[in-house]
Amino acid sequence: MKIDWYKSSLLGSIFVLAGSAAFFSVYGMAHLFKSQFAAIIILGLGLEAAKFTATVGLHDLWHRLNRFLRTYLFSGVVALSLITSLGIYGFLSSAYTISKAEYSIDEGKIQNLESIKKKKQEMLVQYDDRLKKLNESKKEQELRLNDAVKSSTVMEGKDRDGDKITYVDKRAQQTKDKMIQIATDSIQQSNNEYSNLMGEYDKTQREILDLETQILTSRQSQTKNSDILTFKFIADGLGLDLDRTVRYFILMLIFVFDPMALALVLLYQHLKKSRINKVEHHYIEKEKEKVIYKEPTARGIGM
Repeated sequence: MKIDWYKSSLLGSIFVLAGSAAFFSVYGMAHLFKSQFAAIIILGLGLEAAKFTATVGLHDLWHRLNRFLRTYLFSGVVALSLITSLGIYGFLSSAYTISKAEYSIDEGKIQNLESIKKKKQEMLVQYDDRLKKLNESKKEQELRLNDAVKSSTVMEGKDRDGDKITYVDKRAQQTKDKMIQIATDSIQQSNNEYSNLMGEYDKTQREILDLETQILTSRQSQTKNSDILTFKFIADGLGLDLDRTVRYFILMLIFVFDPMALALVLLYQHLKKSRINKVEHHYIEKEKEKVIYKEPTARGIGM
């Protein structure tokens, strides 16, 4: 009962593994020659069927086949395994190329957004410096304005009679008014520039927040290509580039994929043959018991 269960499980594994290998192989070869897609599928299915049939035939009839046919079939199985492995390699490489292209588009978009964000942040630094200078200039102009306002244009003198008198120096008053006007205009100009810069500063901050949102969205989009991120993590850990790491993984996979399917087929054939031999041996033993049981009876009747 355990052997029967194991054989059923083994047979299921063969169908899954061999079917997957055949699908990947045929699909990969068909995409290598897209102009003859249907024809390549038919060809690929024929090659897969021939490979497994030849493998089973070699296993069951190895000692009955002549050397030439045995060598040819064995070479054919090896060649077909290589061909189908190339198909699997093409399929997996194509899938990786598509995933990497999507990942690269998102990565390029993120880098572009990061570059723009960096420039915007540099602009904020420049705005900060300019705002500080405007504040300092404004304080200086306010001090000058205060000094000009406080400055006195009243002069003291004596008249013809020698009496003390006070009067306003017109030239000094003109100079004072001019200084007040210059300081006032400078302060107003600083206020206007400060106001404009603050508007630009706030606008740049909003743009940076918008860029950060876009970067976050692109990062979330990248997580869809989790296989690429996984391989990238492995590649960084091994100190290899991403393409080489994926190439090694695909080669390891195809060197196990098809040979494992053939090995499971041979294992199933071995179990099946062992089961048949066991049944035949059991039947022969039963027949011997019958012969041994009947002989004494026949001798007794003769006597």
